[in-house]
Amino acid sequence: MLWIYGGGSQFGTSNIFVYNGQNLVRDQDDVLLVTFNYRLNIFGQPNAPQLVNGTTSQNFGLLDLDAAVKWVHDNIAAFGGDPERITLFGQSAGSVAADAYTFAHPNDTMVKGVIEQSGNLIGAAFNATFDPTPWNAIASAVSCGTTNDDAQLACMKAVPFRKLEDTIINTNTEFILVADNINIFIDTTSRAAAGNFLKVPLLGGSTQHEGDVFAVATEEIAVGVIPPVITELLADIDTQLVFTCPASKTVSDRISAGVPAWRYEYQAIFPDISTRPDLRAYHSSEIPIVFGTYNSSLGPPPTAAEVTLSKYVQSAWVAFARNPAQGLRDFGWPVYDPNAATLVQLGGFFNQTGATFAPPALLDFTCGPAASATLAGVSAQLTGLLGATGSTN
Repeated sequence: MLWIYGGGSQFGTSNIFVYNGQNLVRDQDDVLLVTFNYRLNIFGQPNAPQLVNGTTSQNFGLLDLDAAVKWVHDNIAAFGGDPERITLFGQSAGSVAADAYTFAHPNDTMVKGVIEQSGNLIGAAFNATFDPTPWNAIASAVSCGTTNDDAQLACMKAVPFRKLEDTIINTNTEFILVADNINIFIDTTSRAAAGNFLKVPLLGGSTQHEGDVFAVATEEIAVGVIPPVITELLADIDTQLVFTCPASKTVSDRISAGVPAWRYEYQAIFPDISTRPDLRAYHSSEIPIVFGTYNSSLGPPPTAAEVTLSKYVQSAWVAFARNPAQGLRDFGWPVYDPNAATLVQLGGFFNQTGATFAPPALLDFTCGPAASATLAGVSAQLTGLLGATGSTN
């Protein structure tokens, strides 16, 4: 199992406690966990005009994933692993990277399964064309100028990485993935509909309230208060548009192409993970459950239900990795069918320690173009209301 951490392609590292794989490996038979770091922000996708040539990718972080997959395939046998059973699994931007791998390598023979937690290309943000604006902003700030010539590129290469990093942080500049038609394709949606991707089994899903953490952070910055009603409404709309509907489409595209696929929604709320009342089953709250690292919290101790659910989820993830086409069938999970009770609800109201199965339509009724446009409009109105509220406080 090759783990790809998230962070919006802006920040992150495999070296934090929540990603510690000891518990997963200790409690599950026949699994090795590999983590790696990849380039991020300006180092990962610089959008440098001088490097645009149509033949090489500027998504260097995704190239790092390519290299990690090849390294694992070539070397994992020396650690007791099976090079013919590599599963990618990632969360958020890490999940986007895993999905991108399947489109960039439709004929790959090394990866045999993919687990996508709260992220995919359909819901991802990327530049449709190379945008030199952030590149020039940093170049100007470090005295390399804004003329996109060889001298500017040479100047930027000579700037110490720590200075570049500090400048990016101080200016709050972001460098996002770019559609280079090598690692990220501008026509991903049509490729997905045509089945032009790596046809290996997929386990994909999202959390029930992904947007909570984003709405709370945005409102604290914008107005300094957290109006609970607006927070929940904005968070639920964001969850639906950015995570739930793209997960539905991604899994459905696999099924339409004849690829075995499963879909889950993580619904659990535990006091040591969701440490405040406006954080429900938020974006990334499933990670301590997947890795069994819930003991990293400084808050309340883990509950018995939390410990049991973690072991259940770990067993499911490893069952998939052990045999991507058959493992979850043997585990008792139905293959995804948009018209049947095949949505796996993890840690929900009716079963805090395991899974229940529900019709996907319960989540997806707002995923059509008209409904999505309506939700986007409501979100804009709520955001405007929030601004008006903040201006009077």
